[in-house]
Amino acid sequence: MRCVFFQMLAFCIAWSVCSQVMANPWLQKPGEGIAILTALQYDTDRYFTRSGDSIAQPRFTKRELNPYVEYGWREDWTLGGSIFLHDLSQEDASGTQRTNWGLGNSELFARRRVWEEGRVALSADTLVALPSAYEREEDPRAGRNDYDVAFALNGGYGFRLFEREHFSMLRAAYRYRHGLLRDQVQLEARTGVTLHEDWMLLPEMSLTLPARGISGVATSVAGQNDYRLLRGQISVVYQLAEATRLQTGLFRHLDGADTGGGGGVMVSIWRSF
Repeated sequence: MRCVFFQMLAFCIAWSVCSQVMANPWLQKPGEGIAILTALQYDTDRYFTRSGDSIAQPRFTKRELNPYVEYGWREDWTLGGSIFLHDLSQEDASGTQRTNWGLGNSELFARRRVWEEGRVALSADTLVALPSAYEREEDPRAGRNDYDVAFALNGGYGFRLFEREHFSMLRAAYRYRHGLLRDQVQLEARTGVTLHEDWMLLPEMSLTLPARGISGVATSVAGQNDYRLLRGQISVVYQLAEATRLQTGLFRHLDGADTGGGGGVMVSIWRSF
């Protein structure tokens, strides 16, 4: 069986408007790694108010290109980084398009194995998010001019069902946000269901919450404020070659407060080395 679940676990992606790392409990082997290039488009003409009501708003569009890499540094350590390139547009009340482009909050992380036995694994992440850099300081923007630091625990379980290997994993993170905005709690759940030796289905859910409620310091559809967001994604992964895979999927903002509704599409190409 060519699709081994430990290999697939090393390549699964968690993705949202608030950028996240791959958050896998299993680490890369020393000297090995993965490079991923993801393109996505997010559109919304709805906004979740502070009370959670969905109301109409001028359309916001984000096109994102995300190179990502992680590398097995040592037996118990995996290092990695992610860059977010944005092309943004926002209609104003008159229908005029305002545009901007640049770098979102790119990230560097280190992941350490905490415990692993059989099909169960636990790891811990430390992440630093760098300040964004856009062509213009005014909106639209999809990143903050400040540093963030996050700490996370990742737990995973691999299991066999109907003669195929599958997995489930959970991630819990606390993100320190420098500046006026409040810290965040981030929760993620993902299951990988092997449909065929070359195909895997990846349903995912993520929840982002301000650690002490929404302050109302800023309002944004793009995530650089205090907000609450429940996001769902479903994608499929196809093994093109022994070291190359293709992922395509849809995502949707299901519920939230002080953030945009809407959803979008994504496609990724993975290359292990």
